[in-house]
Amino acid sequence: AGTLKMLSKRHIWAFVLCCYFATVLFLCLAKPQQVPGLEMTFWGIEADKIAHFLMFIPFPVLAYFAFVPVRCGKRRKFLCIIAIAIMAAVMALMTEKVQELLGYRSFEIKDLIADLSGTVAGTVAILAYIALKTEQK
Repeated sequence: AGTLKMLSKRHIWAFVLCCYFATVLFLCLAKPQQVPGLEMTFWGIEADKIAHFLMFIPFPVLAYFAFVPVRCGKRRKFLCIIAIAIMAAVMALMTEKVQELLGYRSFEIKDLIADLSGTVAGTVAILAYIALKTEQK
């Protein structure tokens, strides 16, 4: 019964991760007029860059819960987290490269930096979660 319960949780996390991917792809590839409010600024930071940062925070968290085995050694868990961070970075780069190919979007290094910053923030959040969980044992 415990294994079945874990499998169902993993399936739910994987489903949420797929929904997340679909949302990110829509937001990154949509025409600018389809995503209102991105021309605003907050504390001198473009809303577009904040959106890019926030969009990539969930990737490491969702991927961790969807794919990293619950019972595995610290080394394997760490390697999985590194692999997830690399996948997020590749996804960030690929969305920018695809935008470059579209006639209505462009490759922006600031967007890529915001995406990568969000990835780092999500990775740090997962590492903090693991540290807190390990400390509680």
